Amino acid sequence: MSARFEVEILPDGAGYKFITSSGDVYIAYFTEFILLDPSEQEISVVSFGFTCKRADEEKRQHYDNKVKHTIIHIIEAFFNEQTENAILYICMNNDGKAGW
Repeated sequence: MSARFEVEILPDGAGYKFITSSGDVYIAYFTEFILLDPSEQEISVVSFGFTCKRADEEKRQHYDNKVKHTIIHIIEAFFNEQTENAILYICMNNDGKAGW
């Protein structure tokens, strides 16, 4: 895999943080919640998400392959520890950047 950014675990253990070479700060996190199936049995579901705080909101966003590889690394680490789990990811469209 190509180069990726250095990842640190947040102090509260609730996520991961990395900073790009342009200074953008990414926080990636996993959230567990419970769904009920039709027979009212609980199903544990893990959701993955991430946020990005841009270092310069005025500067045009550019594609950085290292961000992709860093997020893949975080997800792979999750599956190495949680071999029986799956992840639910919902791509929000509220910022107009999600593909259809």
